[in-house]
Amino acid sequence: MTMKFFRTLSHFQKDLADITMQEDEYLLMFIGEDTKDMIEAIIDTCNQYQVRVVGAIFPKIISFEGVHTAGIITEKIKTTQAPTIIQNIEQSSPLPALHSTTKTSLVLVDGLSSHITPFLSNLYNTWGDSTYYIGGGAGSISLQQQPCIFSNEGVFQEAALVCFLPQEIRPSVQHGWKSFIDMPLVASKTVDNTIQELNWGSAFHMYKELIGTDIVQEMTTENFFEIARCYPFGIVRENDELIVRDPIATNEEGELVCVGDIPENTILRVLKGTTTDLLTAAKKVKRESLGTLTASLKSYFVFDSISRAMCLQEDFQQELDIIREGITQSCFLGALTLGEIAAYKDGQVEFFNKTIVTGALYE
Repeated sequence: MTMKFFRTLSHFQKDLADITMQEDEYLLMFIGEDTKDMIEAIIDTCNQYQVRVVGAIFPKIISFEGVHTAGIITEKIKTTQAPTIIQNIEQSSPLPALHSTTKTSLVLVDGLSSHITPFLSNLYNTWGDSTYYIGGGAGSISLQQQPCIFSNEGVFQEAALVCFLPQEIRPSVQHGWKSFIDMPLVASKTVDNTIQELNWGSAFHMYKELIGTDIVQEMTTENFFEIARCYPFGIVRENDELIVRDPIATNEEGELVCVGDIPENTILRVLKGTTTDLLTAAKKVKRESLGTLTASLKSYFVFDSISRAMCLQEDFQQELDIIREGITQSCFLGALTLGEIAAYKDGQVEFFNKTIVTGALYE
């Protein structure tokens, strides 16, 4: 059950010819966005060799060697039951019953869907605390929604994948972002992942005014994402935890489009993160996810936000070095994601932004 990284389709095809699969095994695959045009050839090759495959296309993928915009990461996973593809997460489709041996659910979703939060609530309402949850949002760095979840049957948009694993994984979640302005905001009018009004006024103008004193150039529709990626929102929870939400675009109506839902009348704060704070969060997430277990490490999953990496810029290499220190090459696999998934301290499955989620699977 070794992680493998392939730079080209031909190298993957050559390796696949020699692969052997048990009845309860599937090939889990993370694909870098610059390789997405080869997805049909990849699926056809898997079908040719009768290899059961599931996976997702991410803005970038992470191997032990580094971060890649192109390439294929594979790992054979042992499953307790057949993985489930939900082709339209807007519909509350019936979910399969969990097998008694299922300990962890690996969840990959179309990260640009506006229906992720209700979908995750459906998961939790169905399975509750009987399984651990970890995963992330797939999709394109262009922020244009397109097919990104796949199996032997094809590649799907507005979809999700759930893999059921026999090993127990306890995800660690950290972000390091802190309140930039003390004034709380009310998301007074929202629809799914779009904030129409903040404090009963134009969402864009209120946001622009709040961060205006901290930015060099004036924020416009054209440069919105470039600036906003370093000033996310934090959804305030009762325990003072902040669930980070990433504003990624604005429109002519002055609305703000986010990665992930913003419930109406939610209390928000504008956040900012220093390099020191973000790297401290990386150290915490690494320490927590490995814990004190001494069993043999099988896989080390990393789901790290693509916009977080863009904010850190050259310092992101330090974050990557922190996360992979002490992990063997054959165990390490991950992706730079459009949203991260884990069950937080209170048990509920959350969709995070600008956050690191890691988890260790042991033999």
